[in-house]
Formats: sequence, C-alpha cells, structure tokens
Amino acid sequence: MSTDYFSESSSRMNFWYSDGYKVPEIISFTQLLKWNYTEDYAAFVRYAYKTGSLPINYDAFYGLEDLPEITEVCIVEGIYDRMSRLSFSMKIVCGILFTDRSSEEQFTQKVCVEGFHEFDDYTAKYKRRNSSNYFVGISAYNDSIKIRSHNRLDEYLVPVMNKRDFDKYAYNFLEMYYPEALEEDMKIEPEKLIERMGFNLRFEVLSDDGSVSGTTVFRDKWVSTYRDKKVVKKHIPHNTIIFSKNYEIEKRSIILHECVHILSHNLFYELQYYYCQLLSSYSEGRNINFVKNTDCEGLKWAETQANALPPHISMYYERVCDLIENFRDKQDRNVDNTDHAGLRSLIDRIAQTYGVSRNSAKKRVIELGYKQARGVYEWGYMEYAEDFDVPEDFPDDYTYTLSLYEMSKMLGKSMIFDKHVYSGAFIYADGHLALNLPKYVVKRYDKYYLTEYAKANMSECCIPFKRIYSDRSYKYTVGEFNKDENKYFYQYELEAETRRTLDKVHEQWLLQKYYLDNDGKNMSVGDTIRYHMTRLDMTVESLSERTGLGIRTIIGLRGNSGHSPKLETILAVVVGLGLEDMFCMDLLEKANLTHLTKSETYQLYRLMVSVKPDISVYQINEYLTHIGKKPWTKDTGKGEPESAAI
Repeated sequence: MSTDYFSESSSRMNFWYSDGYKVPEIISFTQLLKWNYTEDYAAFVRYAYKTGSLPINYDAFYGLEDLPEITEVCIVEGIYDRMSRLSFSMKIVCGILFTDRSSEEQFTQKVCVEGFHEFDDYTAKYKRRNSSNYFVGISAYNDSIKIRSHNRLDEYLVPVMNKRDFDKYAYNFLEMYYPEALEEDMKIEPEKLIERMGFNLRFEVLSDDGSVSGTTVFRDKWVSTYRDKKVVKKHIPHNTIIFSKNYEIEKRSIILHECVHILSHNLFYELQYYYCQLLSSYSEGRNINFVKNTDCEGLKWAETQANALPPHISMYYERVCDLIENFRDKQDRNVDNTDHAGLRSLIDRIAQTYGVSRNSAKKRVIELGYKQARGVYEWGYMEYAEDFDVPEDFPDDYTYTLSLYEMSKMLGKSMIFDKHVYSGAFIYADGHLALNLPKYVVKRYDKYYLTEYAKANMSECCIPFKRIYSDRSYKYTVGEFNKDENKYFYQYELEAETRRTLDKVHEQWLLQKYYLDNDGKNMSVGDTIRYHMTRLDMTVESLSERTGLGIRTIIGLRGNSGHSPKLETILAVVVGLGLEDMFCMDLLEKANLTHLTKSETYQLYRLMVSVKPDISVYQINEYLTHIGKKPWTKDTGKGEPESAAI
C-alpha cells in the first residue's frame, strides 16, 4: 500500500484562514470522516492491535524481534450501503503504517472498520438521539476482493445506479406511491403523488431567467423567490416541493424530478445539513466562506438520475410495451420498419396517454429499441422537419437537424465549419445543412427542402452534429435540490467526405473589388446607399417595402442625416438591396460598425444569408421573434414603421 494515503489524511476541521473559514460548499461523507474522525479510527485500530484482535497479516512481520508499532492510521475510502430513509451502513477502509522500532523498517496494511450512521428524523414528533455507531466491528481487507452491497451509495450518499436499473426503480417507485399506474395506462396526477409522499406543493418563481424550474425543501427555511425580477425571501415549511411552471406537462415532469430527489437523495441532503451544523459548531461565530464545488460527482449524479428516471416512471416499461403491441394490432402499423407516419402516430399516442411531451415520448420509444424514430419529429427551422431515414450505425448522441440559432453559435469555433458554411457548397434545407445540389435539395414555396433521395441517404449529403451535454456547475442551495433546465450544445462533426461544387464567380469578385478601390472609396454611407439603389434600379418605396424601414428612414439614410445608424438598420438595407459580402463590409465600415461583426446579431445574420441566400428581412424578423430576439425592423404594413431606428 502506498504511503501517500497518510500524507492526505488530516484530523478535525482545519480550515482556519486569516479571513475566516474556507470550506467546500458540498462535502462527501468520506471527507467528513477524514476531517473529523481520523483520530477516533486510529484509536479503535490501535486498541484492536493491542488486544490482539486486529485482522492483519502477521506473517509480514516474520523475522522481527518484536511486533512493530503503529505509527499512523488514515482513512483511505468509504463503502456505503443504504439501510433506511435516514440510515446507512458503512465499511471504512483504513490504512495502517507499522514501523519496526529497531530497524525502522516500515510496513503498510489495510483493514475494514464496520459501522452505521443514522441522521436525526426531523419529521418525528418526539426527538430522540440518533443511534449511530461507527465502530461495530473490524475485518480484514483485500484490494482484490470486491465488497458486496445491496443498495450501494457513493461517497456523497447518492445511489449508485446503472441505466439497466431504471425500470426496476420505476416499478418500486410506482408500487409504493402509485400502484394503479402499474395496472393500467394513465397520467400520473402530481398533486395526488405528492400527497401520498407526505409533501406539500406550491407555486413560486425561483429564478429571474427561468433556469430553475423546481426545488425541494426538506426542512423549514427561507427561500429566494422572484417577483417582477426582484428577490423576495419567503419562509417555506419543511417537506415542500416548489414548481415554477404551471403548464400541465412541464409541471408533471418537474414534480417527478423532485420526487426522485425525495425518495433517493435525501441522504445526500441530510449529509450536507449535518455538515453545516458541524461547521457552525466549529466556527464559533467566525465567517464561513464557501468554495463553490457544484461540479462535484455527487450532485452531478443526483441531478442526472432525477432527469433520467421520470420518463421511466411516467411511461412504465411494461405498460408502454403493451400499448405499442395494441397500437400495432389496431392500426395495422409495422413500426418495426421505417414507417414514419406510423412512428409519429405512435409517439403522439404515448404522449397523450401518459401526459408527457412529444419529445419525451419519442425518446422512450427510441430507448425501447425503435431506432427509426430518430428521423421523425426533429425540430428544424421554426417547425418540425420532414421525416427522414437515420442510418443504423448513426450514434445516439448525434443529429442531422438543428435550428439556425444553434448553428449560429458554432460560427467562429471551427475554421473548417466556417469554410463549409461560407463557401456556398452547403445550404440550410429544412433544418439540415446539406450539399447544395439538385440531387439533394429542392426549393418549394421560397424554402429549401431535402429531396426524397437525400432523406433516404442522409450520410451522403448532410453534415452531422454531435450533441454535447454541458459538464457544468449545477445550481446548489444549502437545504434545497434545484431542478435546472437541461443544457447542451452542439459540436461540428463532419465525418463523410465533403464535396465542393460551387466556386465564387471570379469576374463578379473583380467587379466588386474595382468599385471598392476606385468609385466607392471616398463615398459616405448615404452616397453608397444611393449608388447601390441606382445600380440596382431600386426606388425609395421599393426599398422601404423590402426592408420594413419607413420611407423617411430611407430618405434620412440616403441624405446623410448625421445620425449614426444601428447595425440592424444597415443589415436590413444590405438584405433589402441583396448586397454581396464585400459591399456589406464596405457599408459597415463607412457606418463605423465593423467592431460589431463579432456580435451575436451579425453572426446570426451571416449564417442566415449563407445557408439561405434569398432570405428576406421579413423572414429574418419572423425567425428572430421566434427565438425570442428583437426583430430588426417594425413594419406596420403601410411602409411607415412605428419607430424608424436610424
């Protein structure tokens, strides 16, 4: 055994700094033992050694005149097994350093100290002292022999759970609190479930940006809520679930998330509460400065389980399998094959039956082995994309379909991706970045779609994107479990060979460059706009109609009114005139706006005109409104906007 274990060990909470205590915000039970009980474990081990009951390999001391003395004992690791709602057994592996007094030769061995811990029951009417006993027994320890456990907990007291255990967990959960859902298809009623679990339910706004949708309060505490973007402290009684979204499907999802915390993660909460109590007793009134460590594995796994388990509870495995069989028989749909319409109908049936979102129902269908469902109900450009076939070997964490907004966030992060987007070789077609060839894309009603051939051969023509779940720091508040909205981003992953089919027209490029170097070199913003309007035979009225800018705004821009135009106004003029990239940059430079070319507004514009070259200002405004962004112009339908932003 390495002696490194001993240098890492420390006893008692030794956190004192000149500015107060600096401690981690979240702690593991093993670390708590190391900081508080190393001396106690050392005393227990020494006593066992003294009385001859220490289960170690005494043959290792063969040849020594006397038994060596124990010079140090450290806690190496803890193995925990849940016993009840508030208690768990523990096997603490201790490292022992022996030193021979005469030769000073050192030996290391390990033993396993057995015990259990019980937290106080804060719900009990009559309080009693907990019956924890850390030193029930001691046994030999062998690194090569795995210690078995029935309800294994990690060092943060979060259940150790494999994905294959999720349906078993769902069965046990429903059997305890909602047994009727095991017998027939139904929507779980949140209020009824919460009442059966002994908790209360209330609505409060928990964050100013909507990022926290629910929280569980185990003990009475003051909670930060929001009203009109202002923090309002409210006293929340123990055993309360707070939710922030009243839409039925979201509400059901949030509450099931919190119910998983209640059933499975209360020991994690109790540990952190116990930790805070210890800190208060040790600090003696001094300041306690918490060091954020909300990316710890314990909190990560607690949130992962609370996100992953609700679909297995609301759509229990056996019930869904029966529903699929009945659907197949009654609808005469062979959903085992690529029957897109059948898969869509099946997903809708599941969503309606169990009161879950269409996306959640789709994921459950895929989990049950219907991989073909990955090509239906994929969200593209402000609507669902047309159904397509997904290759059998296409990884689960990849997608072909992305919104323009998600694609825009990747610009500037990959030179190869930028090159493909701006080359014109690819075009945005119904939520996909596809090769710009008649074989793969077709234009219908001013929008590009994939051809039937492309939808059957996605790997041949479309760029795949990898979905990366953010390895982020979760929000954590002492005494609460917060449900954050799931966050993930996409990464450009081009695996197939790309083909370049379109080259820039060299002659057009030369004409543009000649203008910039000669005629337009010393023009003002207004002169340049007038030049392009004349060149393109564009009247003030027609430009107003194409941009949504008022006629007075256009006249003001042409006449060098002295006002500094906004980026959105200039971009609207660029799109309305259909100016090429070099002319666009020329106009931005003359308007002193080139410093904004790295802004989100400009990057989103670049992506939209690159993948949809004939996009209009009205389509851009519609899309910006759809994603919650401010439109460039406010058109009243009369050529005169309510406010003309120059």
